[in-house]
Amino acid sequence: MAKESGVKVILKVGDGADPEAFNDLSGQKDTRMSGAANAVDVSDKTTGGWGSTLPGTRNMTVTSSGFAVWPDTNGLQILRAHWEAGTNVNCELILNDSGNKYAGAFSITQLDIGGANDGATEYSVTLQNAGQPTYS
Repeated sequence: MAKESGVKVILKVGDGADPEAFNDLSGQKDTRMSGAANAVDVSDKTTGGWGSTLPGTRNMTVTSSGFAVWPDTNGLQILRAHWEAGTNVNCELILNDSGNKYAGAFSITQLDIGGANDGATEYSVTLQNAGQPTYS
């Protein structure tokens, strides 16, 4: 199998229309998905003094950061509007050239926009799954 560049990992933001269109979040530099599961302790006297666990609640976190590309900030403006309203946003996380992706509703747990005096305007966003995402 061929290795792929990380440039293939792209966060797309839904526009909320019907049918919904998903557009790249402009200016992305770094986009990552992190999956986790809580450990459910099922240790008892028969586990020989060793802990025993089952996988518990699963969570997916998606982070993305980049340059705010003005005026092409449609995706960033959609995220800002959902953050202000306290509503979930539909997103797709494209993983590779083959188009494998996770898709689903996400809550915005952090949104940062800023810039230094001698630097470009940058953003970072953290999304948390709001239900089970689908993989295709």
